[in-house]
Amino acid sequence: MFSSTQFAAAPSKRWRLALLALLCASGTACATRADKLELEQRLAALEAKASGDLQVQSVQIVDKKGKVHGSFGMRAEDGSPQLLLQDTDGRNRVLLRLHPDGTPILVMWGKEGRGTSYLSVPGEGPPQLMFFDKDGGQPVKLP
Repeated sequence: MFSSTQFAAAPSKRWRLALLALLCASGTACATRADKLELEQRLAALEAKASGDLQVQSVQIVDKKGKVHGSFGMRAEDGSPQLLLQDTDGRNRVLLRLHPDGTPILVMWGKEGRGTSYLSVPGEGPPQLMFFDKDGGQPVKLP
C-alpha cells in the first residue's frame, strides 16, 4: 500500500498518509481515485486550519438556511478589500471599503435603499460626510 520511503517524508505528511492508509484499509474511504483526492484535500484544509493560517479571497456570511447576508473579500474591479452587509431581504445596508488609494469609505443605506449616508476619510484634505434624502438628493454635506 505505502512504501517505507513515503513515511520518511515530512512529519505533517506522515500523519496524513497514516490516516489515509487507515481509512483505505477500513473501507471507509478510497473507493475510487476521486474519493482519495477528496480525502487528501480535506486533510490539507484541516492542516492549514491547524497551522493558524487561512487565506481566502472572499467569505460569505450566511444564515442557517444558507441565505447570503454579507460578504468580506476583495473587489473584482480593483482588488480593494470590502465588507458588505445585507438585510433579511437581501438589500445592501452597510459597506465598509478601502479604496485602492488607501481612502476608507463607509456607506449606509436606509430601508429600500433610500436615505443613504456616506463617510470618506481621504489621505489629503478633511473627511467627507454626506447624507442623501429618500429621493437621492443631497441635503447635507460636511465640510
